[in-house]
Amino acid sequence: MESSEGLPYGFLLILAGFVLIVVGVLVSVVRNLSDQGGFDAEAGGVVFIGPIPVVFGTSRGIVWIALAIALLMLVSFFLFYR
Repeated sequence: MESSEGLPYGFLLILAGFVLIVVGVLVSVVRNLSDQGGFDAEAGGVVFIGPIPVVFGTSRGIVWIALAIALLMLVSFFLFYR
């Protein structure tokens, strides 16, 4: 499946991901340079090993958010790729 401009949708999604990462880094750098950076960072993620999600995070709240995202990804996979 391709867009009308000839670029594959996957390439556009990867490009959007890189843009979001660059914007996030720039926002973080600007906050730290302007001395407004007094915040606590939390991180988490999901790794799929086959159909089984492995969820990790630095706090319970982040783990629950990552778990919800993993479940949404599983449901969308089963709905769209039957």
